[in-house]
Amino acid sequence: QDIAEAKRDVAESTDGVIQIGNTTDSIGTTEADYEKKQLLKKPSDRDKGFARFFKIRLIRAKTNPKLLTSEIMNTFPKMMFVLLPVFALVLKLIYIRSKRLYVEHLIFSLHGHSFVFTVFSIDFFLPGILVFLSIIGTAVYLFKSMRKVYGQGFLKTLVKFILLYVIYVTIFAFALGLAILFSMAML
Repeated sequence: QDIAEAKRDVAESTDGVIQIGNTTDSIGTTEADYEKKQLLKKPSDRDKGFARFFKIRLIRAKTNPKLLTSEIMNTFPKMMFVLLPVFALVLKLIYIRSKRLYVEHLIFSLHGHSFVFTVFSIDFFLPGILVFLSIIGTAVYLFKSMRKVYGQGFLKTLVKFILLYVIYVTIFAFALGLAILFSMAML
C-alpha cells in the first residue's frame, strides 16, 4: 500500500528537481518526496549510507538556504582559527633558511589574519568597487609587511608572496569545502 501511495504522490509532484552531478536521479523538493521516490526503487537500487545522508542534507539546504548560510557562518571562524598555524607553517617552509622560530611566523600570521578580518569586516558596509580596492590594498599591505618583517628584496619577496598566496588559497579552498560539508552535516 505504501508503494502504491508513493507512486501516486510522485506522479502528482513534478516541480523542483535537484540533480547531483551528471545523474538524472531526481531527489525531489522535500524529504518526504525523496523518501517516496526511494520506496519506488528496488531495495538494491535505493540510496544508502553517505549518498542518502548527503541527498537529504542537500534537500534541507535547498528548502532552507538561510539555515545553511548560518551554519557556514558559524563554522567559518573555527576554520580560520585552525588555518592560522597552517599559514605560519607555510611561512616557515617558505622562509626555511631564516633563523626565525615557528612562533615568530605564527605572530606574523596572527597579525596578517587580523588585518584581513578587520578590512573584510568593514567591506560589508562598502559598495562593490571599494571592496575590490580593499582586496588589492590588503594584498599590497601583506606584501609590504612580509618585506619589512623578513627583510628581503622586492623580487625575492614577490616570488615568496605569490608562492604563499597560491599555497594558502589552495589550502583555504580545501578547508572551505570541508567547512561547507561539515555545515551541511549539521542541518
